Amino acid sequence: MRRVKATLVYCRTKKLRAVQLLLGHTKLDSTVRYVGIEVDDALRDFRIDRILGSQKEAVACFQRLTILNGKNTSI
Repeated sequence: MRRVKATLVYCRTKKLRAVQLLLGHTKLDSTVRYVGIEVDDALRDFRIDRILGSQKEAVACFQRLTILNGKNTSI
């Protein structure tokens, strides 16, 4: 049951570090093996998450600035 929960959390969030903390693993390798993913897949997901996270941050920042400037612009 623990493995299923960890795998579901990873599949939904793609946050391997969160799963590592949830499981209490000290080594990320242990989490990768436990969840049953390939290291390359985990790295790819991490990179994609970083890129998308940066884009979301930029959009949110732009929206805050336009609101502060009195313009109600949405992207």
